[in-house]
Amino acid sequence: MRLRAPATAAAAAALAACAILLPGTGASAADPIPPLHFVTGVSGSGGPTSSVTAMAISNDGSTGYVVDGSSRILIFDTATNAVMGQSFDFAGIGVGLPVDVAVPVDRDEVDVATSAGWIMQLNPDGTLLATNGLPGTALAGLATVEGGATVVATPAEADPTRLLRYNLGLSVSPIPFAPDTPTTPTPSSLARIAAGPGTGFDNDVLVAGTADGSGVLYLFDSPFSLSGQAFTILLPGTSSAGDVVVSPSGDQALVTAPAAKKVFLVGLDPLSSDFGTITATIDLPHLAAAAAWAPSGGRAYVVGDNGVATIDTDAGTLASDVLVDTVDAAGVVASPSGDRVWTGDAEGSGGIGMLSASAVAAPVSGAATVGEAFSDAFGAVRFDLPVTWSVQSALPDGLALDPATGVVSGTPSAAAADTEYTVTASSSDGDAVSVSWALTVSAAAGPVPSPSPSVPGGASGGTGSGAAPSGGRGPLAATGSDAVPALAAGALLLAGGVGVWAVAARRRAAQRG
Repeated sequence: MRLRAPATAAAAAALAACAILLPGTGASAADPIPPLHFVTGVSGSGGPTSSVTAMAISNDGSTGYVVDGSSRILIFDTATNAVMGQSFDFAGIGVGLPVDVAVPVDRDEVDVATSAGWIMQLNPDGTLLATNGLPGTALAGLATVEGGATVVATPAEADPTRLLRYNLGLSVSPIPFAPDTPTTPTPSSLARIAAGPGTGFDNDVLVAGTADGSGVLYLFDSPFSLSGQAFTILLPGTSSAGDVVVSPSGDQALVTAPAAKKVFLVGLDPLSSDFGTITATIDLPHLAAAAAWAPSGGRAYVVGDNGVATIDTDAGTLASDVLVDTVDAAGVVASPSGDRVWTGDAEGSGGIGMLSASAVAAPVSGAATVGEAFSDAFGAVRFDLPVTWSVQSALPDGLALDPATGVVSGTPSAAAADTEYTVTASSSDGDAVSVSWALTVSAAAGPVPSPSPSVPGGASGGTGSGAAPSGGRGPLAATGSDAVPALAAGALLLAGGVGVWAVAARRRAAQRG
């Protein structure tokens, strides 16, 4: 999987985002939602029989789990984007094939729904932990329920009377739909299911499906009271609904209508007038097959065909869209920060690829001076993993880039003309972002000449620039060529004084005689 053609608007937004962020910071709530760019494929994924239909990620973001059409769950390391291994063989123990996978937010395990009605609990390394089954009931999707050892699931062959609640390690019980009425049609088929945050008894449960030839979302706001759904929400302009996800805060749901290329946001805050209603409808440039909410909130990702859309869930708008080399993107997960996204291909290569919202914040063009200390810092923005910094072309003598901090520092020893350098931040998952940076090293300024000394004040009695300050001594006598006129004047004065003294002496002698 590789980048095909990033949208021009997305590229411009990336540059704008970098311009307003300080080094080492992430996007604030006031910043625009950053666009994604393709990074790399997951090594070891894909193949002629691979078909990705569902994905999950561990709560710490370190491990990805994939339903890829085989009888095992594929497991990959998100720090290296390489397959680490696979789970046990589901078909080998007679429980059918994996059809959906989820990771509970409050349990260190992986839950898998199978085509034969089983919920299989796995350890993080893919080994078997426990099982619960309703043999003979093929499942289409599952959702883990926060606050309790419970999984809810949808039957693959639509049963218009029930969902299934798996009380892990104990039993399986039905959750009925409300009686069919003109405003609450029962489903003709069911797709994915999601559960909101809660205590294990009051969690919202939402189910996407088809009813009366339209996409529909069923909202159970008290599912375990067995009173049926509270709302049946028809999705206008659609023929079916596909995936449904709930925001981390539990106050919004997002449901996809694959063929209609639409995404709907639904209010889930029971204290709001928007509860149980569509709050936004968003058109996509591609199918809307699968969705994932960023655990950090504020954005969601929707994939389909060869596109990955970023949804601004606060504004209810399409923030950006990027094209990737897939045929039928049908699975998506996001890292805990929401800044890395993995999507899988249901057709074509069947591979998995990673996209990122990473960027580099660069200082303005540098201006250094020979012999003077210099420092400029680059910042890694929205990288999930530690970065290593590098620079293409050697920096001027005396300057160096710290590979750990992104700081260029030192004392340049020689002047250098304005030169552009390429500085790159890279991480172990294959993410790498480069930025151009210009630097000029100017020669050191020459010594400042001493001011010309002033001549002492003239016969007029003015002090001029050479007069002594009040209460102080005057300047030392001038020396060198500037002293010749002063010495000549002194000689004339001395000669005149001798002549006057001689005339006065003769007059006194004559008077005595």
